[in-house]
This record gives sequence, structure tokens and C-alpha cells, in this order.
Amino acid sequence: MAKKEYHTEQTETATPFSLIPSEFITMGKKHIHECVKAHSELLDRFQEANRSWLDHLQSEAALSAEFASKMTAVRSIPDAATVLLEWTNRHMEMTTVRRQACPG
Repeated sequence: MAKKEYHTEQTETATPFSLIPSEFITMGKKHIHECVKAHSELLDRFQEANRSWLDHLQSEAALSAEFASKMTAVRSIPDAATVLLEWTNRHMEMTTVRRQACPG
């Protein structure tokens, strides 16, 4: 009977954290820290990719605006062909640079 009373007293004063060995708590904290770190690194990579794409799109838009203004200013078909050829060459250069920056 004394054992039963001792067991009752022990469980009444026990907290959830006293039932878990400290090694489990330490291990859990470490895993949570690693998960937060991995999540942070992943978000950093997403932000970097978004910035890269935004830069690419802005340069594409600037090139297209320049092309449109030059095309509206041309007065002959040979001039239009020259502007188109220049735009095509610059666009191909931009695409090549973009592909080298983002393999895969």
C-alpha cells in the first residue's frame, strides 16, 4: 500500500517535462533549430531567384521599349530590318547570358 501512495504522490507532482529525459529535449531543440535554419536558407534562395527573374524581366522590358521606339522612327524597310536584326542579336545575347546563369 505504501508503494501505491508513493506512486500517486510522484505522478501528482510530475510535470510533462520531468517525464522526458533532458537528452530528448536537447535533441528536439537541435532539430527545430536545424529546420528553422533550412527554412531560412530556402527562403533566401527563393528571394535570390525572384530578384534574378525580376532583373531579367526588367531588362527584357527595356529592350522591347527601345525596339518599339526605334521601329516607330524608321522610314524604310532596310532601316526596319537593321533595327530588327539589332534587337534579335541583343535578345539572343541576353538569352545566352540568362541560360549560363541558370543551368538546368
